[in-house]
Amino acid sequence: MNRLLSLPFRLAPKSPLFYLITWVLWVTVLWFLSSRTPSAQSLPAIPHFDKVLHFGYFACGASLLTGFCKNSGIKRKGFSIFLIVFFTGAAIGALDEYHQSHVPGRFGNDLWDWLADCLGSICGSLFTLWGWARYRNTLT
Repeated sequence: MNRLLSLPFRLAPKSPLFYLITWVLWVTVLWFLSSRTPSAQSLPAIPHFDKVLHFGYFACGASLLTGFCKNSGIKRKGFSIFLIVFFTGAAIGALDEYHQSHVPGRFGNDLWDWLADCLGSICGSLFTLWGWARYRNTLT
């Protein structure tokens, strides 16, 4: 079972440059999406669906940043990687909310959006750290 659960991590690139470039691309896309004025039909009519999108997007970004930290060659414990990723995600989420407050037609500084960003960062980082640990255990 460990082998099956660790399969995505066995197939994942080991290059820190890959994770850094894709994370920078993730931040760039986030800035672009936050700069757009939303259309009336841009989201389904599901209450709080935007929170799910915030959570998922930040979980992906946290996973990329965790992958970079794990593969960068600098020896870090899992908890310090988690803290780096969490505080980076929280800061980017806050910056994103501030940025949205200056875009016409957007509402920024939404505490619940920021909390969804933070929770996504926590879950994305923990999941990726867990997966890398499972992958490492299959090597021994």
